[in-house]
Amino acid sequence: MSYLDKLFSVAGKTALVTGAATGIGRMVATGLVRAGAHVMIASRKGEDCAKVANELNALGGSGQAEGFAGDVSSEAGIAALVTEVKARTERLHILVNNAGISWGAPLQDFPYHAWAKVFGVNVTAVFHLTRELLPLLDAAASDEDPA
Repeated sequence: MSYLDKLFSVAGKTALVTGAATGIGRMVATGLVRAGAHVMIASRKGEDCAKVANELNALGGSGQAEGFAGDVSSEAGIAALVTEVKARTERLHILVNNAGISWGAPLQDFPYHAWAKVFGVNVTAVFHLTRELLPLLDAAASDEDPA
């Protein structure tokens, strides 16, 4: 194993990447799978997540992926995602809060309700999802491998 492989290895680690069906989230999930992690891919469109997971598993790396629906835009959606993650693992080493939304309006035309929605997904959901997954994150930490 090369120095870089050792440096960036996440072999045996479990990760959750939200918003991973496309874009940056998919790139992060790809990197984690290639570096040896077990990666849970979640976004609103569960079928897209499952498809991406199958594509990543076909790359032949040492990691593996599984995809399922996870909507962080509401309290109920976050609770359902947390329940799903807890059903799949007892430990979580890596949490990538990548799910996010935007609103296509110039600043001067940006409606109040749109900002509330953007803030809700991009900030509030990150806080609540992280808080709810703390027991799994704590369970993965040790003195030898704290993060």
